[in-house]
Amino acid sequence: MAQPARKKPRLKSALTKRINAQRVNSPSPSLSPPSPPQISSRTRTPASSSHIQISTASNSSQTNTQPQARRAQTFAHEDSQQQERRERRKKRKYEEFVKEVAAEYEAEYKLYKTLLPYQQIGLYAPRCLSLYQNMAAILNAGLARETRQMKARTRSLQVLNEELNDDDESDLDEDDLAERTHLLTIYDKIASTFPSIIERLLESVNYDDTETYNIIINVIDQAFSEARRNDTSRLKTEILRFIPNVFQTYSDALPNMNEVIVLDPPCLCDAKSDRGVNHPMITMLFCPFRKTQDALLRNNATRRETIMDSLMSHDIPLTADDLPMFLYDLHKFDSKNKWGGLLRGRLLILICRCILLGPGAAFAPRQRSARKPTSVLLGITQSSPELIAYVAVQARFALSSRSSWTRSDSKFKFDRFYLNILSILAHASDRWKESLFKFWNRECFHDIPNTAEAPANDSELASLFTESSTPEDDDSEDDDNQQGAAYRGVNEGGGDNDNGGNGNGGDSEDDGGQVNGGDGYIDEGDNFYNDGVGGDE
Repeated sequence: MAQPARKKPRLKSALTKRINAQRVNSPSPSLSPPSPPQISSRTRTPASSSHIQISTASNSSQTNTQPQARRAQTFAHEDSQQQERRERRKKRKYEEFVKEVAAEYEAEYKLYKTLLPYQQIGLYAPRCLSLYQNMAAILNAGLARETRQMKARTRSLQVLNEELNDDDESDLDEDDLAERTHLLTIYDKIASTFPSIIERLLESVNYDDTETYNIIINVIDQAFSEARRNDTSRLKTEILRFIPNVFQTYSDALPNMNEVIVLDPPCLCDAKSDRGVNHPMITMLFCPFRKTQDALLRNNATRRETIMDSLMSHDIPLTADDLPMFLYDLHKFDSKNKWGGLLRGRLLILICRCILLGPGAAFAPRQRSARKPTSVLLGITQSSPELIAYVAVQARFALSSRSSWTRSDSKFKFDRFYLNILSILAHASDRWKESLFKFWNRECFHDIPNTAEAPANDSELASLFTESSTPEDDDSEDDDNQQGAAYRGVNEGGGDNDNGGNGNGGDSEDDGGQVNGGDGYIDEGDNFYNDGVGGDE
């Protein structure tokens, strides 16, 4: 029987074997991405190689850039939300401020709290910024410049140039341009001294809140006028005490002066018609520099009488360009040197102390009181050209026969006199000015409250400062622990919060221009400054 034919084994081709081997040895496709196709170096051309490399880099860049873009968008969105929250919070605070301002301004009794800082700017300005410049004009000029600068940071250069051209200064003449520059200089002083006030004013401009802006400007203007008016009213009577003291101080330099000097003839306290060149002693204080030597310092009665008659009859006119005798310290007077003793006159110092420290401190050091003087509460703690010029104008007006504030006394122009004093200080040498300011600071500010004074050389306190504070037993670790415990005790246990006394204001003798029951001092307890609104008559 024939046997069945046996099947021949099926031979696998070499290609099939290679494919199966690759399936066994290669990892699962789900575990790793497929490898890029292998291109034989024999068939790869430079062009194809470059194409593959660029494509790979492009894919990688897109992969990295997309998350970064999303993160940037997220951060920008968060910043925008934070900015919106800040703006809402800022607007809410401003609206609260507006309500408080309106309520205080419309109240029958002006017990300012929110408006107090703006009132203090007005009280500060005539004494230390400018006596004859309008505060509204100063602030309007400065805030307009600030607004333009803010737009410059948010708008395109082209739009900015168009806006600046609309406000071009080329159409201003030389005088107007100088005036504008002067206003901006004063504004910069205000901005550096009261930065938070300027920020609030800018808010009212940005929110287009004309009503609140006008209220603030009115408060500043009213305080400005009240400060000047109060000083004028106070000096109207106090000057009668100061004149004899001036002649008493210089009695050794003035021939034929009595040891005890009184105002002769006496002047009325409530009228000024008998002052100025109508009074012989006041006329002496008006005597110009060129006549002072012959009229006062030489023992020539005939010559003195002739000059005095000429002054009192206006044959020798008194102008703002003169250097009157009351500006000088007669102990340093030199007929050949106009700078000698200039702006160191005794009358100037008495008036400055009266204005800033109170009438009770004009002659003697100020006694410690619960009330702080004007100088401290307004931050006037050192002399300045504007303060010296202000004092000189107030002195000249108090000596004059003018009963109400004016810009002229016959041919004498008060505003020109003010500018002349500033010009003197601008043209003086640095050494001369430094010496002058030291003199004023020593005479007018050495006894203001809270001024640290050096102990006497022979005192126990002085010797304490010269001895070493290092303990004899150098146990630094224990000392450090004790110091740390003491420090923690002070900070944790609290202590006195010195808020500047009980806030009852300035000297008890400061009664200038009683209005609304005020006596010319700052009451810190009520956060209210009543600078006195007494009339000039």
